[in-house]
Amino acid sequence: MVSIFSISFFFTLFSGISSSECDLFLEEYRDEALQLDYQAFDQTQDSGFRWLAGKGCTSQAADLIEAYIEVNGSTQRSLIWHVAQLRGESGNTSAALQAARSSLDSEESSDAPFRWNAHVHAYIAFLEQDRQAFDQNLEELLSSTDQHQGNGMNASMWKKLEPHFELGYAQALKAAYGKQEEALEGP
Repeated sequence: MVSIFSISFFFTLFSGISSSECDLFLEEYRDEALQLDYQAFDQTQDSGFRWLAGKGCTSQAADLIEAYIEVNGSTQRSLIWHVAQLRGESGNTSAALQAARSSLDSEESSDAPFRWNAHVHAYIAFLEQDRQAFDQNLEELLSSTDQHQGNGMNASMWKKLEPHFELGYAQALKAAYGKQEEALEGP
């Protein structure tokens, strides 16, 4: 799901919607979205923050998540992680790094089947352009694909972005998935 999530955001990154249009979408949708339960807000396609992200409004979608956390007292790690992704994809690296670090699992053991922290550390390394740290975390994901399906999904996404590492995260998404965008648009 994580890689599908990132890919779907990429497709909306370059949609041509203006920031003021996104601000208007957020203003009109905010109250309704803040009343959704967690599943509808965070995990349902075309609902909650994903509705805004689907329109290409990545900054506003991150703002909406932050408002949702505050209003609802939500503590789900996925919410913070999605803020990190959205901030990174909209070019706000410092906010993306802060949110990504907040999404780390301090209780994850070194033998945990799902390597959440390796995935997050790969993202942080990508944002910081630290190739050595990126390679180390990608290797950890690759070596644990048989332990949890999520490790393979995350490793696959990072392998797709890896050739474009020097471009930075948002541009690497564009470079890695740009041809798929054309195919999805159709005639």
